[in-house]
Amino acid sequence: MGLFNRQVVTETKVFTPTTPVNLSPGLLSQLVSTKETDFTRQQLNDKFLEEKVSQRFAQREQEVLRKFELNLKEALLAEDNKAERLQTLSSQQVGAKVVELQKRMDQLEGHGKQNEASALADAREQVRSCLAVNRGRPLNCFEEMEAFKRAAL
Repeated sequence: MGLFNRQVVTETKVFTPTTPVNLSPGLLSQLVSTKETDFTRQQLNDKFLEEKVSQRFAQREQEVLRKFELNLKEALLAEDNKAERLQTLSSQQVGAKVVELQKRMDQLEGHGKQNEASALADAREQVRSCLAVNRGRPLNCFEEMEAFKRAAL
């Protein structure tokens, strides 16, 4: 199974001219001594066809490669644009989240200060009442003083 299935015709045709043909002896000797045969002509034709086919194949390959690279670049640009849009959206989302967290922290901080202030006031009041009850004996209020220190710090 070759690329080209050919049947070689070995029939020889002889054409006889109506006018006499005078060929020089040099031309006749050159024609007789030629090494070109039907087989070599066939090989030359096959080689020529192979070169043409490979040339066209290379052109087609370059064309397909160029189209592929173009499509790839377009796809990558589309993905980059999509990623930029997502990144922009995520930046906006992050900004909104930061604002939300700041509000929440302010609320917790205010709530915590109120709790700390009330705990500190309670501890101070306990120390005062303990000192008022135990006038002259301050060592009896040691636990209340420790609770006040913890609340103050």
